[in-house]
Amino acid sequence: MNLGLSTLTYIFSSIFHLIILSVSFFYLRKQFDHTNKIHTPLRFIFYSVIVLIISGTGLRLVSTETIAFPVAINGMFFVLSIITLPVVAGLTFCFITETMTKIGKHCYYAFFTVNAINIILVGISFIPGTNIYLQLANGDYVAGKFISLFFIFSLAYYLASIVVILRNWIRIGRHESFILLMLVLLPAVGSVIQMHPSLYYFPLTIMGIVLSFVILAMNIQHSNASTDYLTGLYNRRSLTMNLRKKINSMRRDEQFTVFMLDIDGFKNINDTHGHLVGDNVLHELADYLRIIRKNGDSVFRFGGDEFVIISQISDEKEIKDYIKFMRDELKNYVPRLTKDIALDFSVGFTIYEKSSDKSVVEILIEIDDYMYRDKRLRAQKKKPKN
Repeated sequence: MNLGLSTLTYIFSSIFHLIILSVSFFYLRKQFDHTNKIHTPLRFIFYSVIVLIISGTGLRLVSTETIAFPVAINGMFFVLSIITLPVVAGLTFCFITETMTKIGKHCYYAFFTVNAINIILVGISFIPGTNIYLQLANGDYVAGKFISLFFIFSLAYYLASIVVILRNWIRIGRHESFILLMLVLLPAVGSVIQMHPSLYYFPLTIMGIVLSFVILAMNIQHSNASTDYLTGLYNRRSLTMNLRKKINSMRRDEQFTVFMLDIDGFKNINDTHGHLVGDNVLHELADYLRIIRKNGDSVFRFGGDEFVIISQISDEKEIKDYIKFMRDELKNYVPRLTKDIALDFSVGFTIYEKSSDKSVVEILIEIDDYMYRDKRLRAQKKKPKN
């Protein structure tokens, strides 16, 4: 066995990929809500990529004639690579779909259909003369005429994932959507480049998948620090940082509006129905605010039952129309978790001008005061008249 420098480099890179992938995955796994089935595809992607790395390394050793594997082992490496890559791409598609839509489970119909076709083509490839994925030449298995077909199956999944991400970009949020896009684009670009015959044995797709896992793990770490666990909205720390960044970057003539919303009767909901129902109410309002926010708005959970929206609008009439719109739409909103509890809120707002030189703390104190004024006025109107 003669291990050349390029082969040794490939082997060490494969070991490096396995280590980085494993560390990233086990970090991600610690963050999983194990009752949430959304993360199941991510687990199977991890297992499948390990198979892909091992089979790819085997194919590299065979192609460079470093090790003389038996013909059956060589064929097994081919089959594992051809079957596993579309499986990884299909599971990525299912993970994206389940994360971003409410019909995620239907993706598995496409997953099983496409991969069943791929496996059938693998079986047909062993029939002499078909030469679809692989062929027997000089007593050994080599790539067939249509070896790029399984890359195309994989790319179809990745393209479908990109469509799902772009269609849900605004609803999910730019940051989260961008991270999911990286989860798709990096392996997809690697697969496109690797389709070239001269680059077939280079682990470009694996590099893309491993890098996407690293990015996902880093994003989870960022989300844990900046996201409210209960509602999934940005937390108070993120609000403070976002406001400071916005104030520091705006021009003297720019304006933006900060809203603060507070759920009416929330203490009574907790006292009457219990804190679990109260948590569901917070979750419902968070979902509602995500749905109705204007393009470019950011929504935060300030604390307790208080939420903050940073909006680009600054015209007072438009602001009042926006508040009316939020209240009117809430009457038509159908909660999933708290159907017997009518949601309503009080709201305060302030228009921030760069020239005012107010600090973040002053802005928050001001809208908190305006919001409680609105709450008191609404409470007085609801009192029965003697």
